[in-house]
Parts: sequence; C-alpha cells; structure tokens
Amino acid sequence: MPDLVLDYHRRRVPIDHPDLSVTRAKLEYVTVNVALGYLSVIGKTTFGGDRWSASLLTVDSFTDRRLWSVGRVGSDWYDAIFIARYAGPINHYHTILNNVPATADHKIRKVVAGSITDLAREAVDLTTHHTFHVAFEVSGSTLKSWRTNRAPDWGVPTITATDTTFASGPFGACYGTIAEATLILPPASPAPGAVAILEVEVGGSGAYEDPFTPLLSRSVVEDKWDLDSVSWGAFEFSEKSPTNIITIQGDNQHKPGAVQRQVEFTRRRGLRVFTPPRGYSEAVELYRTLKKDFPHWLAGKDSFAYQILGWDVLDMFQNIDFYYGELVEHRMHYDQLKQVPGWELRRRLEELRERLRRVTVLVEERDKHLRKIEEVLRRGW
Repeated sequence: MPDLVLDYHRRRVPIDHPDLSVTRAKLEYVTVNVALGYLSVIGKTTFGGDRWSASLLTVDSFTDRRLWSVGRVGSDWYDAIFIARYAGPINHYHTILNNVPATADHKIRKVVAGSITDLAREAVDLTTHHTFHVAFEVSGSTLKSWRTNRAPDWGVPTITATDTTFASGPFGACYGTIAEATLILPPASPAPGAVAILEVEVGGSGAYEDPFTPLLSRSVVEDKWDLDSVSWGAFEFSEKSPTNIITIQGDNQHKPGAVQRQVEFTRRRGLRVFTPPRGYSEAVELYRTLKKDFPHWLAGKDSFAYQILGWDVLDMFQNIDFYYGELVEHRMHYDQLKQVPGWELRRRLEELRERLRRVTVLVEERDKHLRKIEEVLRRGW
C-alpha cells in the first residue's frame, strides 16, 4: 500500500501517485492563516536579497494576501517591514515605518527597475525603535497598510493606494519585523475613503532618498515637522504622466487644516480639485471623466470608487475586475498570473464568489461581477 500524506484540505494524497506529473511541488498546502515560520519548516520559504529587500519570502507566487506582525520604526530610508508581489530586489511593493524629517513616517512604496515611487504616505511622526502592530495587504489593484498600537481587529487601514505594476509574486517580511512570526492572512476590508481629490504634479528623481512622489505644499519647521503634510494615496501614479490623481485620507497631526492648505496650493498651480463623490454612480462618472486625461490607467472604475468611498463591496468588485482583466480581457500581466499555482487561483476566485453571493447592495453590479467570476472559472488559465 502506498505511503500517504495528509494535505491541509483534509484529503489524503498518495506520494507515489500514478500520474508522475503530480509532484510534491504541485500539491496544495496551507497558504492563508499561517505563519511564515511554519512555511519555513515545510520548505515553502526562501530569502530575498539586496539592502532594500533582505526578507523571508514565500516560495510560490500569490496575488492577494495580508501580512501582519509587529514592526519596528527605523532610523533611515531602508527600514522596510513587509514586501509584496516580489519580482526581484528592484521590482516589488513594500511598506515602511521610519523616522525621517518629513511627517510621513509610514509609507507604501513600489520599486520598478530600481526606481522608487511613494504610492501612499501617512502624515505622522514616529519615534525611532518604537514598535507597532503593522499589516500590509495587496488585493487586486489595491494596496493597504495598517499601523496601530495594539493588536487590531482589522477595520479601516491607515493608508491605501491603487497600482497595477505588479500582478503577482512572493510575499514576505523584511528586516524591521520578526519575519518568522509574521502571519499570512486573507484580504478583505473597508478603506478610509477620501476627504479631497487632487490633481498633482510629479516631484522627486526616483532615488531611494528622493522617490517619485506627488508635488505637494510643504511647511517644514525646525528641520523636523512638515505642517502641511497630509495622509494621501495615489491612484495609478506614473512619473511619466505630467500630472496624477491622489486622494487625501487624513489631516496633519501637528497643525489641523493641512487638507485645505493642500487644496489651495493645488488651485494656485492651476490644477484641479474634486469634491469626493457621495455615491457609486458619482464615483463612476468622475472616473470616466478623468480616464480621458489619464490613458495609462489600467485599474477600472470599481478600483477608483473603492479608493474614494471605501465600501467593502467595492473591494470585492475591484478584486474580481483584476482577475477578469488579467485572465480574460487585456491580459496585460498574464505571464505573472501564470506563475501562481492553479489551485491557488481557483481557491481565491471561489472565495470571492462565495463572499459576493452574500452581498445585498448594488445588486446589478454584483450580478455582473458574479458572471465575470464564472467566465474566468469556465475558461481557466
């Protein structure tokens, strides 16, 4: 009788399966609600390289994950906490907690061919070596990061952004946290929403000490605090575009009123300011208006509506649109999606389908997105 192993979906799988193409590497294993340390024990982790991303990474590529651990506030630009959709040391997303004189010590960044772009910043000054509970989530085209003093219940994230540069890749923990204790969790949450929407020019050079970033008003005092700093997230930010769109998500911790100061700064530069839409149809209308001016946008109307309104149902919509676009429609990153184990793609799509079936709002859009899931599952990949 053949030896048997028990996989984590409670099925017994013969090691000497008659189909010789079924190797250990192709067998399913637990990939969510699990610690990176456990994955290390079963041989499902590896190490990243380079000073920017020395990290413990999953061996396999994934699309949607949340990482959670305790993170330490660093003293320079290189204290990354989590890394996501890793395509190499100079191509990935990561989140940072550090202490630099900018009132922006919590950031989401992307690295593309070594060039750095800030995708979101929290207007906060942190104390070096202080620790926080930190989480970083990438799902669909949305990136989210949490920072809290206590073990959170995973409500609204601190900052969010939208980006479509990387569609899949290993996830992991960097220096600045206890990598082995990092938990890998399923994604799902509301977002903070927008208090203002601004058109901004591009600042920075792309260097690590001078990343590409929105050009905003600054009011630095004592070489320490920026009194005009606000919490913001970018929507499909590109340094090649003359202007970009950001959503402001929070005010200044030292001097309230920074949101209005940024609004006035934007208007003085002859750029546009938008009042956040009050509902889904208004958000979609604004997206369609702006899409004409930003043809590089790959993320769709539901990603835009989610970043503005923050509704959990819109997170599901944008996540499904991501899979439909990459596997059926434009297939821009199809080669990246093919790196994800097939059983993992199916598991995630079925999970989204079950969640969406319980939705009772925006019923017409719900049904459209259910049909998108069914089409992807029928076609395969």
